[in-house]
Amino acid sequence: MARIIKVDPKKSDVKRIKDAAEALKKGGIVAFPTDTFYGLGADAANDEAVKRIYAIKERDYDNYLSCIISSFSISSWKRQ
Repeated sequence: MARIIKVDPKKSDVKRIKDAAEALKKGGIVAFPTDTFYGLGADAANDEAVKRIYAIKERDYDNYLSCIISSFSISSWKRQ
């Protein structure tokens, strides 16, 4: 079941942002507006969350998704 957490970009609510971050940690998907339309966010290291984005977008797996990260450490990346 979808849960909507609205965050006002002009008056950020730290609790709501933390709720969205917790949803991402649990494999959830977050939608957010961009300059052109919308974006979908998920934990790129969570295979099930990534599969859900492909399903939501009805996208073939050979059509790659972009991944934007703030920092990267080999030791923190989950690999199987």
